[in-house]
Amino acid sequence: GPRCRRPAAGPASSRRGSCRCASAGRRRGSRSAIRLPPGRRRRPILKTSCIWNSAGDIRLNEIMYSPNPGEPEWVEIVNPTENPVLLTGWTFSDSKTTVEFCPDSISLNPDEYALIVSDSTEFRECWPYVTCRLFQPPDWPALNNTTQQGETWADELSLCDSLGIIVDYVPYDDDWGGGRGISLEKLDVLLQGFDRENWVSCDSTGTPGEPNTCTGSSGTADGDLLEFSPNPFSPDNDGRDDILAIAMNPGSGLYEITLTIYNIQGKPVRELMRDIESESCIIEWDGTTDDGSRLPVGRYIIYLSAREVSGSDFFETCAVVILARPL
Repeated sequence: GPRCRRPAAGPASSRRGSCRCASAGRRRGSRSAIRLPPGRRRRPILKTSCIWNSAGDIRLNEIMYSPNPGEPEWVEIVNPTENPVLLTGWTFSDSKTTVEFCPDSISLNPDEYALIVSDSTEFRECWPYVTCRLFQPPDWPALNNTTQQGETWADELSLCDSLGIIVDYVPYDDDWGGGRGISLEKLDVLLQGFDRENWVSCDSTGTPGEPNTCTGSSGTADGDLLEFSPNPFSPDNDGRDDILAIAMNPGSGLYEITLTIYNIQGKPVRELMRDIESESCIIEWDGTTDDGSRLPVGRYIIYLSAREVSGSDFFETCAVVILARPL
Protein backbone atom coordinates (compact mmCIF):
# COMPACT_ATOMS: atom_id res chain seq x y z
CA GLY A 1 0.00 0.00 0.00
CA PRO A 2 -1.01 2.28 0.73
CA ARG A 3 -4.08 1.44 -1.28
CA CYS A 4 -6.64 4.07 -0.47
CA ARG A 5 -10.21 3.06 0.23
CA ARG A 6 -13.00 3.70 2.65
CA PRO A 7 -12.46 2.98 6.33
CA ALA A 8 -11.93 -0.68 7.15
CA ALA A 9 -10.99 -2.77 10.12
CA GLY A 10 -7.60 -2.12 11.64
CA PRO A 11 -4.58 -4.15 10.54
CA ALA A 12 -3.40 -7.26 12.27
CA SER A 13 -0.46 -7.02 14.62
CA SER A 14 2.92 -8.37 13.49
CA ARG A 15 5.09 -10.98 15.13
CA ARG A 16 8.13 -9.44 16.82
CA GLY A 17 11.47 -11.22 16.85
CA SER A 18 14.86 -10.73 18.42
CA CYS A 19 18.24 -9.62 17.12
CA ARG A 20 20.37 -12.45 15.79
CA CYS A 21 24.05 -12.39 14.89
CA ALA A 22 25.15 -13.59 11.46
CA SER A 23 26.87 -16.63 12.93
CA ALA A 24 23.58 -17.84 14.37
CA GLY A 25 21.82 -17.93 11.00
CA ARG A 26 18.69 -16.16 9.90
CA ARG A 27 15.09 -16.94 10.60
CA ARG A 28 12.48 -17.27 7.94
CA GLY A 29 8.90 -16.37 8.53
CA SER A 30 5.57 -15.86 6.92
CA ARG A 31 4.22 -12.54 5.86
CA SER A 32 2.97 -10.23 8.56
CA ALA A 33 0.70 -7.22 8.31
CA ILE A 34 2.30 -3.79 7.99
CA ARG A 35 0.68 -1.13 10.13
CA LEU A 36 0.43 2.48 9.13
CA PRO A 37 3.52 4.14 10.65
CA PRO A 38 3.17 7.03 13.08
CA GLY A 39 3.99 10.61 12.14
CA ARG A 40 2.78 12.75 9.32
CA ARG A 41 3.94 12.38 5.74
CA ARG A 42 5.39 15.19 3.69
CA ARG A 43 3.56 14.22 0.53
CA PRO A 44 -0.22 14.79 0.39
CA ILE A 45 -2.47 11.74 0.74
CA LEU A 46 -5.95 11.39 -0.71
CA LYS A 47 -8.61 12.40 1.79
CA THR A 48 -9.76 8.86 2.43
CA SER A 49 -8.69 6.35 5.04
CA CYS A 50 -5.55 4.40 4.13
CA ILE A 51 -4.53 0.93 5.16
CA TRP A 52 -1.34 -0.93 4.38
CA ASN A 53 -1.16 -4.12 2.39
CA SER A 54 0.50 -7.10 4.05
CA ALA A 55 4.28 -6.97 4.24
CA GLY A 56 6.08 -7.84 1.03
CA ASP A 57 8.56 -10.59 0.42
CA ILE A 58 11.50 -8.23 -0.17
CA ARG A 59 12.73 -5.99 2.64
CA LEU A 60 14.90 -2.92 2.97
CA ASN A 61 17.68 -4.15 5.24
CA GLU A 62 20.56 -1.65 5.33
CA ILE A 63 20.92 2.02 4.31
CA MET A 64 24.09 4.00 3.66
CA TYR A 65 22.57 7.48 3.62
CA SER A 66 25.69 9.39 4.71
CA PRO A 67 28.78 7.79 3.12
CA ASN A 68 32.31 9.07 3.47
CA PRO A 69 33.34 11.75 0.94
CA GLY A 70 33.85 10.23 -2.49
CA GLU A 71 31.83 7.11 -1.70
CA PRO A 72 28.36 6.33 -3.12
CA GLU A 73 25.04 6.02 -1.35
CA TRP A 74 23.36 2.61 -1.38
CA VAL A 75 20.56 0.56 0.11
CA GLU A 76 20.46 -3.19 0.62
CA ILE A 77 17.45 -5.39 -0.03
CA VAL A 78 17.01 -9.05 0.93
CA ASN A 79 14.57 -11.88 0.34
CA PRO A 80 13.94 -13.57 3.73
CA THR A 81 11.34 -15.99 2.35
CA GLU A 82 11.57 -19.50 0.92
CA ASN A 83 10.58 -18.52 -2.64
CA PRO A 84 12.23 -16.49 -5.45
CA VAL A 85 10.71 -13.05 -6.06
CA LEU A 86 10.62 -11.46 -9.52
CA LEU A 87 11.85 -7.85 -9.36
CA THR A 88 10.89 -6.73 -12.85
CA GLY A 89 9.39 -3.23 -12.74
CA TRP A 90 10.10 -2.65 -9.05
CA THR A 91 10.82 0.89 -7.88
CA PHE A 92 12.73 2.59 -5.10
CA SER A 93 11.93 6.09 -3.90
CA ASP A 94 12.64 8.73 -1.31
CA SER A 95 10.33 11.60 -0.37
CA LYS A 96 10.79 13.33 -3.74
CA THR A 97 12.05 10.93 -6.40
CA THR A 98 10.92 7.50 -7.63
CA VAL A 99 13.14 5.35 -9.86
CA GLU A 100 12.70 1.93 -11.46
CA PHE A 101 15.75 -0.10 -10.52
CA CYS A 102 15.03 -3.45 -12.23
CA PRO A 103 13.74 -3.20 -15.81
CA ASP A 104 14.93 -6.72 -16.67
CA SER A 105 13.51 -10.13 -15.75
CA ILE A 106 15.54 -10.78 -12.60
CA SER A 107 14.52 -12.72 -9.50
CA LEU A 108 15.94 -12.49 -5.99
CA ASN A 109 16.36 -15.97 -4.54
CA PRO A 110 15.65 -16.99 -0.92
CA ASP A 111 18.13 -15.43 1.52
CA GLU A 112 19.76 -13.53 -1.37
CA TYR A 113 20.93 -9.93 -1.04
CA ALA A 114 21.07 -7.20 -3.66
CA LEU A 115 22.10 -3.55 -3.58
CA ILE A 116 20.56 -0.48 -5.14
CA VAL A 117 23.46 1.94 -5.63
CA SER A 118 23.92 5.48 -6.86
CA ASP A 119 27.08 4.58 -8.80
CA SER A 120 28.11 0.96 -9.39
CA THR A 121 31.66 1.83 -10.50
CA GLU A 122 32.37 3.89 -7.38
CA PHE A 123 30.76 1.20 -5.26
CA ARG A 124 33.03 -1.53 -6.65
CA GLU A 125 36.07 0.64 -5.94
CA CYS A 126 35.01 1.28 -2.34
CA TRP A 127 33.63 -2.20 -1.60
CA PRO A 128 35.68 -4.56 -3.81
CA TYR A 129 34.86 -7.72 -1.85
CA VAL A 130 31.08 -7.43 -2.32
CA THR A 131 29.80 -10.08 -4.75
CA CYS A 132 26.03 -9.68 -4.66
CA ARG A 133 23.98 -8.19 -7.51
CA LEU A 134 24.07 -4.40 -7.98
CA PHE A 135 21.22 -2.32 -9.40
CA GLN A 136 22.06 1.20 -10.61
CA PRO A 137 18.92 3.18 -11.52
CA PRO A 138 19.17 5.79 -14.32
CA ASP A 139 18.54 8.50 -11.68
CA TRP A 140 19.25 8.48 -7.98
CA PRO A 141 17.01 9.85 -5.19
CA ALA A 142 19.70 11.55 -3.09
CA LEU A 143 19.25 10.43 0.52
CA ASN A 144 18.99 13.13 3.16
CA ASN A 145 21.24 13.03 6.23
CA THR A 146 19.29 15.16 8.70
CA THR A 147 15.76 16.34 9.31
CA GLN A 148 15.10 19.73 7.82
CA GLN A 149 13.05 22.44 9.53
CA GLY A 150 9.35 21.75 9.19
CA GLU A 151 9.84 18.09 8.26
CA THR A 152 9.11 14.99 10.31
CA TRP A 153 11.81 12.72 8.91
CA ALA A 154 15.24 13.11 7.37
CA ASP A 155 13.89 11.07 4.45
CA GLU A 156 11.23 8.50 3.60
CA LEU A 157 12.28 5.44 1.62
CA SER A 158 9.82 3.14 -0.10
CA LEU A 159 10.27 -0.13 -1.96
CA CYS A 160 7.41 -0.87 -4.36
CA ASP A 161 6.55 -3.87 -6.51
CA SER A 162 5.59 -3.73 -10.19
CA LEU A 163 1.99 -2.83 -9.26
CA GLY A 164 3.13 0.18 -7.26
CA ILE A 165 2.32 -1.44 -3.92
CA ILE A 166 4.66 -0.52 -1.08
CA VAL A 167 6.34 -3.66 0.29
CA ASP A 168 8.61 -1.88 2.77
CA TYR A 169 8.75 1.68 4.08
CA VAL A 170 11.47 3.39 6.15
CA PRO A 171 10.88 6.98 7.33
CA TYR A 172 14.27 7.33 9.00
CA ASP A 173 15.70 10.17 11.05
CA ASP A 174 19.34 10.99 11.77
CA ASP A 175 18.93 9.85 15.39
CA TRP A 176 17.92 6.33 14.29
CA GLY A 177 21.59 5.46 13.72
CA GLY A 178 24.12 5.54 10.92
CA GLY A 179 25.81 8.62 9.51
CA ARG A 180 29.41 9.73 8.83
CA GLY A 181 30.37 6.67 6.82
CA ILE A 182 28.40 4.17 8.94
CA SER A 183 25.32 2.43 7.61
CA LEU A 184 21.90 2.13 9.25
CA GLU A 185 21.06 -1.55 9.83
CA LYS A 186 17.80 -3.37 10.47
CA LEU A 187 17.95 -5.62 13.53
CA ASP A 188 15.24 -8.07 12.49
CA VAL A 189 14.58 -8.36 8.78
CA LEU A 190 11.07 -9.73 9.38
CA LEU A 191 9.85 -6.60 11.17
CA GLN A 192 8.43 -3.52 9.46
CA GLY A 193 10.81 -0.86 8.20
CA PHE A 194 9.08 2.04 9.94
CA ASP A 195 9.81 0.69 13.42
CA ARG A 196 12.46 3.02 14.82
CA GLU A 197 13.46 0.46 17.49
CA ASN A 198 14.38 -2.02 14.76
CA TRP A 199 17.25 0.09 13.38
CA VAL A 200 20.77 0.66 14.73
CA SER A 201 24.17 1.83 13.54
CA CYS A 202 26.38 -0.80 11.96
CA ASP A 203 29.12 -2.10 14.25
CA SER A 204 31.72 -1.40 11.55
CA THR A 205 31.20 0.78 8.48
CA GLY A 206 28.69 -1.33 6.59
CA THR A 207 27.93 -4.91 5.59
CA PRO A 208 26.59 -4.64 2.01
CA GLY A 209 25.58 -8.03 0.66
CA GLU A 210 26.10 -9.74 4.02
CA PRO A 211 24.10 -10.36 7.21
CA ASN A 212 23.84 -7.32 9.44
CA THR A 213 25.91 -6.93 12.58
CA CYS A 214 24.79 -7.13 16.21
CA THR A 215 26.12 -4.74 18.82
CA GLY A 216 28.81 -5.82 21.28
CA SER A 217 32.35 -5.00 22.37
CA SER A 218 33.58 -8.59 22.54
CA GLY A 219 32.62 -12.01 21.28
CA THR A 220 32.22 -15.56 22.55
CA ALA A 221 31.34 -18.95 21.12
CA ASP A 222 30.28 -22.10 22.98
CA GLY A 223 30.64 -20.51 26.41
CA ASP A 224 34.31 -20.02 27.27
CA LEU A 225 35.75 -22.27 24.54
CA LEU A 226 36.46 -19.29 22.27
CA GLU A 227 36.59 -15.66 23.37
CA PHE A 228 37.90 -12.62 21.49
CA SER A 229 38.17 -8.88 21.99
CA PRO A 230 37.76 -6.13 20.91
CA ASN A 231 34.99 -6.57 18.40
CA PRO A 232 35.12 -4.64 16.10
CA PHE A 233 38.90 -4.18 15.97
CA SER A 234 40.75 -1.71 13.72
CA PRO A 235 44.35 -2.73 12.84
CA ASP A 236 45.62 0.65 11.60
CA ASN A 237 48.57 1.13 13.99
CA ASP A 238 47.00 4.07 15.81
CA GLY A 239 47.53 2.37 19.16
CA ARG A 240 43.83 1.70 19.76
CA ASP A 241 42.08 -1.62 19.09
CA ASP A 242 44.87 -2.64 16.68
CA ILE A 243 45.12 -6.25 17.83
CA LEU A 244 42.44 -8.91 18.22
CA ALA A 245 43.12 -11.12 21.25
CA ILE A 246 41.70 -14.63 20.83
CA ALA A 247 41.45 -16.83 23.93
CA MET A 248 41.03 -20.60 23.54
CA ASN A 249 39.94 -22.57 26.58
CA PRO A 250 39.31 -26.22 25.64
CA GLY A 251 40.04 -27.43 29.17
CA SER A 252 42.90 -28.81 31.26
CA GLY A 253 45.60 -30.85 29.56
CA LEU A 254 47.17 -30.73 26.11
CA TYR A 255 45.17 -30.28 22.93
CA GLU A 256 46.08 -30.16 19.24
CA ILE A 257 44.71 -26.73 18.32
CA THR A 258 43.92 -25.35 14.88
CA LEU A 259 42.90 -21.70 14.59
CA THR A 260 42.08 -20.28 11.16
CA ILE A 261 40.57 -17.01 9.89
CA TYR A 262 38.21 -17.19 6.90
CA ASN A 263 36.66 -14.41 4.87
CA ILE A 264 32.89 -14.25 4.51
CA GLN A 265 33.06 -16.28 1.28
CA GLY A 266 34.65 -19.16 3.20
CA LYS A 267 38.21 -18.75 1.88
CA PRO A 268 41.01 -19.13 4.47
CA VAL A 269 43.01 -15.90 4.76
CA ARG A 270 45.16 -16.51 7.86
CA GLU A 271 46.26 -19.71 9.58
CA LEU A 272 47.20 -18.78 13.13
CA MET A 273 47.70 -22.33 14.46
CA ARG A 274 47.77 -25.74 12.78
CA ASP A 275 47.71 -28.85 14.99
CA ILE A 276 49.82 -27.11 17.63
CA GLU A 277 49.95 -28.88 20.99
CA SER A 278 48.97 -26.38 23.65
CA GLU A 279 46.95 -25.87 26.78
CA SER A 280 44.46 -23.02 27.06
CA CYS A 281 46.14 -20.01 25.52
CA ILE A 282 45.72 -16.57 23.98
CA ILE A 283 46.91 -15.68 20.48
CA GLU A 284 46.85 -12.31 18.74
CA TRP A 285 45.83 -11.41 15.19
CA ASP A 286 46.80 -8.13 13.53
CA GLY A 287 44.30 -8.26 10.67
CA THR A 288 46.76 -9.44 8.01
CA THR A 289 46.90 -12.46 5.71
CA ASP A 290 49.51 -15.23 5.78
CA ASP A 291 51.75 -13.15 3.49
CA GLY A 292 51.40 -10.02 5.63
CA SER A 293 48.90 -8.16 3.42
CA ARG A 294 46.29 -5.99 5.10
CA LEU A 295 42.76 -7.28 4.78
CA PRO A 296 39.83 -5.01 3.81
CA VAL A 297 37.14 -4.06 6.29
CA GLY A 298 34.40 -6.60 6.71
CA ARG A 299 33.28 -9.64 8.62
CA TYR A 300 35.66 -12.56 9.18
CA ILE A 301 35.09 -16.02 10.62
CA ILE A 302 37.26 -17.38 13.42
CA TYR A 303 37.38 -21.19 13.27
CA LEU A 304 38.73 -23.21 16.20
CA SER A 305 39.20 -26.96 16.59
CA ALA A 306 40.83 -28.65 19.58
CA ARG A 307 41.56 -32.39 19.87
CA GLU A 308 42.69 -33.84 23.21
CA VAL A 309 46.19 -35.35 22.91
CA SER A 310 45.77 -38.08 25.52
CA GLY A 311 42.03 -38.54 25.33
CA SER A 312 39.04 -38.58 23.02
CA ASP A 313 37.62 -35.08 23.54
CA PHE A 314 37.19 -32.97 20.41
CA PHE A 315 35.83 -29.42 20.30
CA GLU A 316 34.96 -27.31 17.26
CA THR A 317 33.39 -23.88 17.00
CA CYS A 318 33.40 -20.65 15.01
CA ALA A 319 32.41 -17.02 15.48
CA VAL A 320 32.29 -13.78 13.50
CA VAL A 321 34.57 -10.78 14.11
CA ILE A 322 34.44 -7.40 12.41
CA LEU A 323 37.55 -5.75 11.01
CA ALA A 324 36.94 -2.00 10.79
CA ARG A 325 38.75 1.23 10.02
CA PRO A 326 38.25 4.48 11.98
CA LEU A 327 36.57 7.39 10.24
